[in-house]
Amino acid sequence: MKKIKIYLYIFLFSLIFTIFLFELYAKYRTDLFPSYGWQKNNTIKDNIIICDNKKNIGVFGDSFVEYFGKDNNNLVRILDSKFRNYKVCNFGFSGDSIHNYIARFLYVLKSHVKLEKAIFYLYEGNDFYEFRYTNDLKNIENLEIKGETIFNYSEQTYFDRNLSFTKNFIKSTFTLNLIYRELYKKYFTSNRVTKEFVQKIYTEDKYYEVKLDKAIERMNNTPKDVKKLLSADILNINFYSLALRNPNYFNEIYNPEEDKFEIQKIIASKYVKFINKTCINNEIECKFIIIPSDQFLFEEAKNKYQNLFRFNFQKEYGKSKISNFLLTNFDNIYYPESLFIYEDFINNDMHLNANGNKKLATFTYEKF
Repeated sequence: MKKIKIYLYIFLFSLIFTIFLFELYAKYRTDLFPSYGWQKNNTIKDNIIICDNKKNIGVFGDSFVEYFGKDNNNLVRILDSKFRNYKVCNFGFSGDSIHNYIARFLYVLKSHVKLEKAIFYLYEGNDFYEFRYTNDLKNIENLEIKGETIFNYSEQTYFDRNLSFTKNFIKSTFTLNLIYRELYKKYFTSNRVTKEFVQKIYTEDKYYEVKLDKAIERMNNTPKDVKKLLSADILNINFYSLALRNPNYFNEIYNPEEDKFEIQKIIASKYVKFINKTCINNEIECKFIIIPSDQFLFEEAKNKYQNLFRFNFQKEYGKSKISNFLLTNFDNIYYPESLFIYEDFINNDMHLNANGNKKLATFTYEKF
């Protein structure tokens, strides 16, 4: 019995030591596990507390801004190392839209934080989507999405992330993330991608391009190995959900019909003009950076979105129509032309990896 206890102690000690070493290694090599360990609590109030310099730069955007969290590969952390005389503050939030970037911006302005500069990162892949929700060119001002008027700006409509203690702990550790996703969810949980999964999508207040039966058919035609990766959250299930209900999504946002493009231009212009006016009123130097969608740049990405996420094939290359329009009409909007290669994006994902973030940070810094 005594020997068993000794062996048990040795085993537990070895296990704890191995986990400790793996955590150190994973934190050092976050490029190997980019989606692990960063999606913790994210509240605007906590971000404001640490934005305490006399000279601050606020950065707003979605998961491209939040990705990698507090790791040195995070876009804002890289920017902070370049702007030597400023504190660069991360107000990014995964899943946000321009409407919510504005809400966070207004909230920061109402706080004690003094911003001298602000950077807004606009993702070409999903920040110019609202035009699909209406055909009413004359009533765009009152356009509602998910019960909210998109031009009704308020500092109170921002999103926060407050996870439970257990979920926050699991998401913040590389080891438990690896065990939970790659082992438990992959091999010991049931397939989430089912008929019921698709039906639930169609109960939500979203834009639908195809009828429910066609979405179910597309789901049924998804390879089993892809469904397993989606169910384990190894592949982005939100992008897959989008492909089921809007398989032609990338063709729509890249090159919309002229009547739809008019609506897209008006919505994007109203967002930019409001931000610019707010910046002028508060004496803040503001710039916008459009982050290209890899879908519009690389053949490998087109195949990824078609084969893994099940979107219809989108054949054109280069800047989207809305990107070209914004670059032509606003002198503080920039697009990193020919900056990235396919390897600058995370494998089977749409986000930039550490090397891509370094390139984007350098491009941004040079614009100031």
